[in-house]
Amino acid sequence: MPNLPTDDYKIIVQPQNGFIVLHYQKDRVYCCMRNAAGVGREAAGEDSVCLNERHNLIVISTPSEDRARRYGDICELRIGDREFEVPTQRRWRTHPRAFH
Repeated sequence: MPNLPTDDYKIIVQPQNGFIVLHYQKDRVYCCMRNAAGVGREAAGEDSVCLNERHNLIVISTPSEDRARRYGDICELRIGDREFEVPTQRRWRTHPRAFH
């Protein structure tokens, strides 16, 4: 995974119901995450997304506490005609200074 800004919030999501990171392009997953979180394209311009294929995770980095909360509150991810549940125990949000 690439280095993400150290001062950003990190949101780690592990969708269920057969979601496999390898099956989707990063831009498509990110667009669906933004839609599920209600975050506009322009506002999300400061955010970054990484797909961790080894652990089947989506990692979003954002400097915005509000957007971090929105991404962290996603309960369901819809990609095309498939819906993937994101249970509470499969969502994590870190504070920018959590690992300093």
